Amino acid sequence: MPGAVVKQERGNVRMLSPEFAVWQGGIEIVPAVGGVALKGYVVQVMKKVEGRWLILEGHPKLFPPPAL
Repeated sequence: MPGAVVKQERGNVRMLSPEFAVWQGGIEIVPAVGGVALKGYVVQVMKKVEGRWLILEGHPKLFPPPAL
């Protein structure tokens, strides 16, 4: 989907330890040229490395598009 824009909600964070966390929240992918925006949610496992949070793994789940 070249040129698409991804929007994420603030979501929720669950700290597993001082350096590991799980984040989950809503997501929307808006195509660059027309089309219907895809909505869903994503769960990410994150690790704090040298003061920065890095995504170790992400699992997006998209809802089926609305019936036309």
